[in-house]
Amino acid sequence: EDLRRSLTHVHLSGRLANLVYSMGVTNTDFYPHQYKPLLTLLESPADGLLIADEVGLGKTIEAGIIWTELRAREDMRRLLIVCPAMLREKWRDELKLRFGIDATIVNARTLADELSHSSPTGPAKAWIASYQALRPARSWRPGSEPPGRNPSGRQALAHLLDDHGEEEPLVDLVIFDEAHYMRNPDSAVHRLGEMLQKVSHQRVLLSATPINLHNEDLFRLLQLCDPDHFQYPSSFQELLLANEPLVAARDAALNPSSSASTIVEYVREAAASDLLRNSRQLTSLLEVPPTDELLKTPNYRAELAASLERINLLGHVITRTRKRDVQLERPRRQIHAEKVPMTEVERAFYEYVT
Repeated sequence: EDLRRSLTHVHLSGRLANLVYSMGVTNTDFYPHQYKPLLTLLESPADGLLIADEVGLGKTIEAGIIWTELRAREDMRRLLIVCPAMLREKWRDELKLRFGIDATIVNARTLADELSHSSPTGPAKAWIASYQALRPARSWRPGSEPPGRNPSGRQALAHLLDDHGEEEPLVDLVIFDEAHYMRNPDSAVHRLGEMLQKVSHQRVLLSATPINLHNEDLFRLLQLCDPDHFQYPSSFQELLLANEPLVAARDAALNPSSSASTIVEYVREAAASDLLRNSRQLTSLLEVPPTDELLKTPNYRAELAASLERINLLGHVITRTRKRDVQLERPRRQIHAEKVPMTEVERAFYEYVT
């Protein structure tokens, strides 16, 4: 009886990473890949996650699922979405339709007023604002003097965020859509990201293009996810080099034409790096390596790819799903060539120009 009571308590407390408490409560179709970011965030020691899915796989829905789960688990109540101005209405409509969330589009002054009076135990709030509306002035610097009697909305917000950087968070979750807008560390938009990182419990960054960014740009985005882990660009470069064989092994595991020897060779290369030399997972994988016979089973390939993703040195802060990795119902094109006879005028013109 005591054991049953203890298990029930753990269940209800929202601390089980392998149990989705909000399953089935959203107005969305179920696609397994859309729960991958949520499970990664729940298991990660970091407070931020970069979702780098290809276009059309539902990053907006994935972010909404994360927020729904955090509300169910931890009673989070304050959500902020920062996006390009042209996407504000789309976010408002999607949140209402898919998740039943009434979000308000705000400017810098309104957001500053709302955050000043918000409480982690108060009414649930969701705000949507654009990067352009919230970014601090170019002349603003951390630690600047408080604005005068009639500050602009952006001045008031910048001072509020800077002043609360070491205090209790003002926001439970910040979702940055099109997060590559913040890739330049010298931009006002990146400074906005840094300030919001310091006043939020958790962050989710959405971008379909991070693999097209330079390593320095990707590093700056990951700093917003996990500033403690990503401190030095030089060590980040070493991490990327050590990670390359793991990425190749994972891709090979999902490729039906790849052989077991190819995958094992990538795993050996990864295990030889200084950063992964002591990895127990890689050691176990080499002790019981995949075989061509095992790779004939799709489930085994999927489990092997998932294991390699968990070993990935960036796996706790990045999730990426490609269209080729998921089985979605897509239209199948059937090409039929139609021969259309030319009119006399068309043929005369055709013969004239040719």
